[in-house]
Amino acid sequence: MKLFRNPVILGRILIPLVVISLLGLGARSHSATEALKQARLAINSESPAEAAEWLGRAAEQLPLRADLWESAGNYATAAGDYLAAIEYYTQADKIGRLSSAGQEALGEAYQHTGDVSSAVQVWESSLAKNGQDGELFWLLAQAFRQMEDYPSAILYLEKLTQFEPTNASAHYELGLILAAVQPEAASAHLVQAAEQDEQFSEAVNILQSALRSAQFDNPPAFVFASSGQALGSIGEWNLAQAALLNAVQKDPYYFEAWAFLGETRQQLGEDGYRELEAALALNPDALSTNVLMSLYWQRQNEPEQALPFLEKAVLIDPNNPALQVDLGALQLILGDLSASLAHYQRATEMAPQDPRYWQLLAAFAIDNEVFIENVGLPAALTAVELNPQDASALVLLARAYFLLEDNLNAETNFRFALEADPDFAPAHLYLGIYYLATGNHSAARQHLSIANQLDPEGAIGQQANSMLEQYFP
Repeated sequence: MKLFRNPVILGRILIPLVVISLLGLGARSHSATEALKQARLAINSESPAEAAEWLGRAAEQLPLRADLWESAGNYATAAGDYLAAIEYYTQADKIGRLSSAGQEALGEAYQHTGDVSSAVQVWESSLAKNGQDGELFWLLAQAFRQMEDYPSAILYLEKLTQFEPTNASAHYELGLILAAVQPEAASAHLVQAAEQDEQFSEAVNILQSALRSAQFDNPPAFVFASSGQALGSIGEWNLAQAALLNAVQKDPYYFEAWAFLGETRQQLGEDGYRELEAALALNPDALSTNVLMSLYWQRQNEPEQALPFLEKAVLIDPNNPALQVDLGALQLILGDLSASLAHYQRATEMAPQDPRYWQLLAAFAIDNEVFIENVGLPAALTAVELNPQDASALVLLARAYFLLEDNLNAETNFRFALEADPDFAPAHLYLGIYYLATGNHSAARQHLSIANQLDPEGAIGQQANSMLEQYFP
């Protein structure tokens, strides 16, 4: 479904018609004609703000020409001047001849200014005047979702799915919202969305796995909490919050729902500590509560506060390699290299066939330039052995050889990494560093430039750019 029209294209269609019709008038305002001439010049030079201003001047001279007011609104919208667009569209509406497309655009302009309630009023009025419209159903559903009025959002999405039964986006949106407020009704729409458009398949599979809990007579609080966690895992944090609020309302003593509600509120930019504290009071020995409380303090840049919670989590689940790695990373922040190394090594002992933990152990040694020969190189070799085509493991191995001054093996493995993934930015960055160190400045510049191009906004690209500026000003 097309969600937005292009105001510039619309304006280019409207303006010639307006000019032609005005040229046919027996008596017309000279200033209006001049304004239209200037508007046409602005359109041809692709200056929507200027076009909107001249069209507005023409409309002031011919105030009953609703098409002029609407065209001015279209160009003001294209220029991002939504307050002016609202004024122009409103003038056309007062005459009673604002088109249905203009009514949609007026609502969108209100929405851009943050006045969602006025947008809803305009769109609902347009529906009442013009009848069913899939575009308006969608816009209204999104507006009500933004206002967290989920019953109204559901109402319009249901109308849209009835009006356009094959609209996969509408089924998906409806399924998402139902997962937060009526989990038992969500599956049908989610499945239909995935069947109609495979882009939704991954998220639908995650949600469906959580929603199956509703089929086994689980308590409602558990169903809502499960759905809320799944919604959070796919980035739908507002809906996750709604589901988790339903969970704690159904069962105020459900500590896990409180814990994940605290995490969700942090993801939404709120504090979340009160909810985590409630979860801890209800069950101080819960794994999820201790892990999330540790994460809270890490986000506050208080690693000392985070440490006891993560240590307790490891005691609760002593055979979890991911927790060992988390604790190792935290100990590293606190400056305890010996304790950090022990936890990374413990993770590889727990999952000896998982290359991820060998890579993390190798990265610990190589990034900190410690224990390279005894820890970093063997760990990197094991990671490559377990996954020979993993470019990141090959780069770690090359870096280990480079730190040990084994240039032949270093360059060879950098090349292997690029063969595995020619667009892997870290391979280009570290190969560029290698060439700088070995005196091949031409090759260094080439690979640093590629790294910068592949990751212009990321840490790798910025590091490459910094080196380019330093060594190749």
